[in-house]
Formats: sequence, structure tokens, C-alpha cells
Amino acid sequence: MQKRIQKYQLLAEEISDAIFFIDVEGNILEANNAAIKNYGYSREEFLTKRIFELSGSNKEEIIFKEMEFGNREGIIFETIHFRKDGSAMEVEMNSHGSLLEGKQILLSIVRDITARKFAENALIKSEKDYRTLVDNAPDIIARLDRSYRFVYFHNRSQIDLNIPTKLMIGKTFIDLGICDADYKKLENVVQWVFENKYEKSINFELATSKGIQYYNTIIVPELNKDGIVSTVLSISRSVTETVLAQNAMVASLEKYRKLLDGIVTALSAVVEVRDPYTSGHQNRVSKLATTMAILLDLDEDAVETVRITGLLHDIGKMYVPTELLVKPTKLSSLEYEIIKIHSEAGYNILKPVDFTGPIAEIVYQHHERMDGSGYPRKLRTGEILMEARIISVADVVEAMMSHRPYRPAKTFDEALAEIERGAGTAYDRDCVQVCLNLFRDKGYQL
Repeated sequence: MQKRIQKYQLLAEEISDAIFFIDVEGNILEANNAAIKNYGYSREEFLTKRIFELSGSNKEEIIFKEMEFGNREGIIFETIHFRKDGSAMEVEMNSHGSLLEGKQILLSIVRDITARKFAENALIKSEKDYRTLVDNAPDIIARLDRSYRFVYFHNRSQIDLNIPTKLMIGKTFIDLGICDADYKKLENVVQWVFENKYEKSINFELATSKGIQYYNTIIVPELNKDGIVSTVLSISRSVTETVLAQNAMVASLEKYRKLLDGIVTALSAVVEVRDPYTSGHQNRVSKLATTMAILLDLDEDAVETVRITGLLHDIGKMYVPTELLVKPTKLSSLEYEIIKIHSEAGYNILKPVDFTGPIAEIVYQHHERMDGSGYPRKLRTGEILMEARIISVADVVEAMMSHRPYRPAKTFDEALAEIERGAGTAYDRDCVQVCLNLFRDKGYQL
């Protein structure tokens, strides 16, 4: 019996919760070491206290009722106690009545729950902040299960959906008005997130009462305690204004491109009016050069630059007297020098125009040769733009295969033999090879 008592005493003294006995008058009769330590009193001081004093306010009537209930049935409740230094601590009291040496006492186990309450309050605040954030987010926020159905749905996007928000639970994105093709893509993304545990985004369209709306959606995995994706969070933000602005820009650029094409075609026609013997020359050079540029893997902008330059490369001939352009006999040295000014003249005509590519400079260079034998600036390999090298090869081939006032058209083989002889010296070797392949292997025709 004595050993059992010693065990209980040891247990009471080592436990971290405060334990004390209280008589029916509220006097503290006995307390363990944890009580002395937690409240900051000496044992002598603590055993002179009444339970009411620990509450720090006039609550005797309430505490008496709690004591009566505890003595009768037992009671667990939370309250605030104060230490000797005046600091407060939130406590959970577990009290029940008992008899000690024939007297009714209340055995109270008091646990300091200050840290727990702080964590609970922090969690409540965090959840409240999260809820405030979600409730005011201008997005469609939803949680989907593995069947791709909504288990949570929130809509503050001000978009009138096909189904009211309160009825969305159990529905899918397809019920919102998403088209079948976009829904299939979205379903694949959701499945990928479930399998790979990484977030992923996707764009889709919604049909609403206000017309087609465009959304960017990010799918975020939500893992359970076992590390398995149980649900995914979908955050859909409207990008309608951005998409419409981009579409308007594309339409504007297309309108600009058509306008530019019209102007380029008109300028090209001016040259042909003055030199009817070369009618269609610039257009044919443009088509051949553009095809060569594509096969040489130039980027889209460079290919477009080649196309436009091909249509304008002889625009400087407007400064050449018409009688020289249509002269049926061989030009004199002086007349040839006059003809040669068309490269620089074309550059001066086009350089004020804000093209997206170096079109004026390419026109300036289209009669330059890799070995420096060209004109007007005797440029060499590294100084000549790739686009100009392409135009020069296409220009020579088309000119040789076309009739001129002073000579008949050269044969197919003669024209190709000319650029083949000049490959690596007068003409860029890669450009020549692509041109030869086009005519000999692919059956290209002017």
C-alpha cells in the first residue's frame, strides 16, 4: 500500500499539468510541483490562496457554481488564470469531486493551453484570411475530385455561367459552357496533375451570356497525409481583354500587311510600266528568292523581308532613262554605268520607309558579288547580307531565262551553268546549291 502511494505521489509530482485539491470554500489545500512552477508562487504562498484569486476578477459566484457541478458530476472547461507576476495563461480545468479524510474536496487538473490556443487562433485567422482572399478573388476557384467533378466551386468573376454557382457541386467544366475540344484538353491536364503531382496551366474558352470569354487556368495538386493527390485546385482567371487586344493587334497587323503589299505591288508596277520588256521580272524573282529563303531555314521575318525585297529590288530603275532600259543593242560603257546607279537609287528611295527588315540595304547590295567584283560598293562575303545573296542568285537566274531587247532568253541549262560556275566566287555557294536543287531535282519553274 505504501509503495502504491509513493507511485501516485511520484506520478503527481512529475506530471507537467498542475494538480491541486480545493475544499468547498475554495481554499487550495495541496498542489503538485507543476502547479507551484506554473503559477510562480512558493509552495507556502500558493497554499494560502483561494481558487478565486487565480482568476484575477470577481467571479466567486460563477466559480462556486462550477465547483458544485464538478463535485456533483465532474466538469471540464476553459478559463483564464493569472500567475504571480500578473501574466495570463489560458487553461483547461478538469475537476471532479472526491472524499479526502472524510471531507469533500475538488480534485482539479489544470493544463496550460496558452500555446495551443495561440496556434488555434492563428489557424482561425489564417483560415479567415484565406476565406477573405478566396471570397474576394476575381477568379473562378474550384476543387475537383478524380472524376473531374467539382467538390467546391466559387465564382466572383462576374460572368453569367450556364449554371448558378450554388448548383455547381457535382458538375464538371463542360457544364460551364466549355467546348468539347477544350474540355478534353483540360481533362488531360487535370489527369496529368493527378499523376505527376505538379501544377500545370491551360487556356480555354467559355460560352456565356456575354459571348465567348477566354480563361487561363492553373491546376494545382492537393496532397493528402499519405502524399497522394486526392483533389486538385483549379484557379481560372479571365484573360478576355488580353486575348481581344491581341486579336485586334493581329487584325491590325494583317491590315497593315495588306496595305504594305498593295503599296509594294504598286511601286513594282511603276518599274514595269517604264520597262515593259522585264514585265513580271520582280515578281518572279520574289517568288524564287522566297522559296530559296525557306529552304535555307531563314526565320519567318527574314523570309518576308526577302519576299518584299524581291518585288522592289529594281525600283531604282525609275531613275534610269527609258531609252536605255529598252535599247535593242549592247550598251556602251557609259550607258552601263548609268544603268548601275539603280542599286543606290533604289536604296535612297526606300531608306526613309520604316520596314521591319533591312530592305533598303538589301536593294543596295543585290548586285554585289562575294569576291568583290560587284557594284556599287565592291562589298565582299562578310559584308553582304544573306538576304541580298539570295536575291542576287534569283535575279541572275530569272534575267538569263527571260528575253531582253538586246538578246534572246538563255536556255535552262545555260542559266544554271552560269551560277554554278560562280558558286563560291561571285555567288554564295549555299544559295547556288539550293537554287540548282530547286530546278534540277524539284522541277521548279519560273
